[in-house]
Parts: sequence; structure tokens; C-alpha cells
Amino acid sequence: MFMVESNKINRIKIWPGVICFTGTDGTGKTTQADLLLDEAKATNKRVVYRWFHYARLFSLPLLVYARLCKYSRYEEVDEQKFGWWEFEASWILCNILPWLMLIDAFCFSIIRIYLPLLRGYSIIADRYIWDIMVDIMQGTSRNDLHLETVGKLFLKLAPRNTAVFLLDADVDSLPERRNDIKNDKRLQNRVLCYRKLANDTGIPIINAGNTIDTIHDEIITILNRRRNTL
Repeated sequence: MFMVESNKINRIKIWPGVICFTGTDGTGKTTQADLLLDEAKATNKRVVYRWFHYARLFSLPLLVYARLCKYSRYEEVDEQKFGWWEFEASWILCNILPWLMLIDAFCFSIIRIYLPLLRGYSIIADRYIWDIMVDIMQGTSRNDLHLETVGKLFLKLAPRNTAVFLLDADVDSLPERRNDIKNDKRLQNRVLCYRKLANDTGIPIINAGNTIDTIHDEIITILNRRRNTL
């Protein structure tokens, strides 16, 4: 955890129900989530942290099918494993799996997001439905998933009072930030999918190349500006 300076405490005037950080590995999502958690603790705000990415229940049988049929696989480079989805080659994986993943995300959202909200907590989420959608976009080559019916339903899973931020960085700088992704051949496409999703749905894009404090200040500014438009 990072300690919040006393002169920076209680700068968020009204906390949203959910604050979510989305983006590729190495962009500093967990760091910014920790900063907000420290700020919440310093002001006795009722906040819980959620890491929300893979929700596998109804989709699990099809994911097992994909592994058995080699539509999903692992590749090892320099002792690092990378998972690959090549679902565009299978009609059932390309067209049915996204719906099953939607149902899974709905079930897990009820338990991990909506129930804490009903108990009066705000939530700081490290990844959420946008990251699941990017996985599907990559695995099925459906880069306009968010414009399709299933994608629109994914977006509706987020509670109305949700503030989401895309932490974005130059593709070439990401391996320097996270050594374990330097051989990930999907990285550039993944970054592009995140940017497209953010641009098309109005998600603020934060430059992760700035200092930690600069990023945090920008997030606080957007949160306080956002409350005046609700």
C-alpha cells in the first residue's frame, strides 16, 4: 500500500459507487487502486477492493472444449507462458461463448459488485467487464463487440454510478514496466482493442507514462468534475 500525504486526504468530494481501472498489464492499475484505498481508509470511507477479471461458470465447458480442440493454447517463450485464444476458427466459440461469458459476468457482478453496494460500500475494481470484453474481442477477432447486442449487454452490467478509467501506455514501454509481457505477441493488438473500446464508449484515457502522483491527481480531478455532471 502507498501512504497518502495528509494534504491530499479527502479530496474526493463524492465517491462513485464503483471506481474501476482497466487496461493492459503494466499500466499501474493496482498502484492507483491502492492509492485510492489508502485515501478511503484515511477518511473512514467504507470501500472494498475487487480484482474482477475471469468469471468462469457456465462458460467453463466451452473453454474446456476449446482447450481440447486446440482453439486455446499456451506458448512458452523464455520460460514465460502466454495464453492464446483462436476462437474465430470455431462458430460455437465465436458466437456462443461470448453469451455464456456474459451470463458468468452477470452472476459474479451480483455477488462481488452489487451486494457490497447494497451494504453501503463503494468499490474500487482492478479490472472488470471491459477487460473481459477485450479478451473476447481478441479471441474472436470481433473488434466491434461493444457495438453488438452481447457487447451492449456487457456494458449494462456496470452499475449506473460507475467511474471507469483506462490506464494506457505506449506499447514499446510496456515490456520495460512489466518484464513478463515482453514476448507477448498479442500486446499491440490488445492495447488497440482497449483504446477502441475506450474511445467508442467515452472512457477517460489516462497516460500511464506520467508519474504516479500526476496520474492520481488526474483521476481525482476527473472524479470531482464527474460529480457535477451526474
